[in-house]
Amino acid sequence: MEPSLPPFRLYDMHCHIDFQEDPAAFLAEGAERSLAFLSCTVEPDGYAQAQSWAKGSNVALGLGAHPWWVAEDRISREGYERLCEEIAEAPFIGEIGIDLSPKHVDLATKDHQIEVFRAICIRAADTGGKVLSIHSVKSADIVLDILEETGCLDPAKDMACILHWFSGSTPELWRAIHAGCYFSVGEPFCRTRHAKEYLKLIPKDHLLLETDYPPEHAGFAVADYERALRSAATLIAASWHTSPEDAATTLASTSAPLFMQARA
Repeated sequence: MEPSLPPFRLYDMHCHIDFQEDPAAFLAEGAERSLAFLSCTVEPDGYAQAQSWAKGSNVALGLGAHPWWVAEDRISREGYERLCEEIAEAPFIGEIGIDLSPKHVDLATKDHQIEVFRAICIRAADTGGKVLSIHSVKSADIVLDILEETGCLDPAKDMACILHWFSGSTPELWRAIHAGCYFSVGEPFCRTRHAKEYLKLIPKDHLLLETDYPPEHAGFAVADYERALRSAATLIAASWHTSPEDAATTLASTSAPLFMQARA
């Protein structure tokens, strides 16, 4: 028996559809093009507001606390309380993580970011079965420490930990690979100086496509997402020494079960 094809041609495994002007119309067009989206939110209010449009079969909505929003104290106490309450019922948690780049955050917020990320991971692991989309800029070892300490990397928990736009060192990459992490990458990643090496090291069945689109509240069209995903798949295909079509099929096959888990 031949393996069944994934239900969508392309999966964007890290994006922010709530930043689109009309998310419902965007997703409808995406469905017509056979595109699916793991759509992260950046704070609990955004997750609550997105419930009205995130019911389609081609979207999984993440409950998020983006480290930039955490560092800038843009999440209220009520928001954190709601986040902690909703984690148990949310199959997809994202965007979460830690950012220790002085270009992005005040480094004095390091302890607060760690505290929030650890609390989220503890609650996620308590329930298990979650898909996590994780930001780890200049913090990969700390992120992996917390994922290990909290049980998120325990195979018995049935968690999928996706490191979004990974930019850590080669030793950190190896550590994440051995821990069973997934990696979502887009065209910008594939054009970095590390990409040629990293794309050879990451197992094919743990590599995913992403766009990280759009920049906050920018008016990107569905065609822009599809173009970016196709471009990334083409660059990955060159690294894999295969055709863009074969690479896209492999990437979709890897993404499909994670997408379904995120919608459970």
